[in-house]
Amino acid sequence: MKTLRFQHVTKIPVYIRVNQRFVVIKLHNLKHRMKAGKLLTSLILSLALHLIFASCSSTRPTLPGKLVNETPTSPVFSPDGKLVAAGIFGGVRVWDADSENFRDYLTKLKNETPSRIFFSPDGKWIAAGVYGAVRTWELATGASHDYPMKLRNETPRIIAISPDGQTIATATFGGLMKWKFQGFPE
Repeated sequence: MKTLRFQHVTKIPVYIRVNQRFVVIKLHNLKHRMKAGKLLTSLILSLALHLIFASCSSTRPTLPGKLVNETPTSPVFSPDGKLVAAGIFGGVRVWDADSENFRDYLTKLKNETPSRIFFSPDGKWIAAGVYGAVRTWELATGASHDYPMKLRNETPRIIAISPDGQTIATATFGGLMKWKFQGFPE
C-alpha cells in the first residue's frame, strides 16, 4: 500500500492510500474508503484531488458577480486594460480592473444576461445584444441607446464595431444589419 501526503498545495494534510483493492482518502478527521480497479483508481484519484484542491483554495472571486450562484458571461477587457466587463443577470457589469469597484448597466428585461460584451475602440462605451436590439451604454453616465433588430424577438450574439467607432453591425435573420453610431442623449 502506498500513502501520498499533500499539504504544500492544500495547506491541510491530505492522505491518499492506494492498494490493489481500495483507495482511502483522509482529510483532517474525514476518511473515505472505496473499492478500486486500475482505471477506477486513476479516475477517483484525479477527481478526489480536484475536489480537495478546489475546496481548500480561496472560494471568493476577485471581482464579485451580481448573484452568489451566478457566473458572469464572457469577460472582456477595455482597450486600455483598465476595465473588465461581463454579462450578468439583468445587465452588464463593468469592474475597475485594479479594484472591486463596479457599475451595472441594465438590459431591457430583468432576467436577461447578455452573452458577449463589446467595447468601443476608444473604450468610452460598450455594446451588447439584448432582446430585440443592440444596446449601447455610455460608461461615464450610464445612458443607453437601442438599435432595433429586424425581428422584435431576436437577440444578437456577436456585434462588430468599426475601428473608428462610428458603425455598429450584427448578423440577423436573413443577412446583416448595420447602424451609424448615434451617441447618447444629453
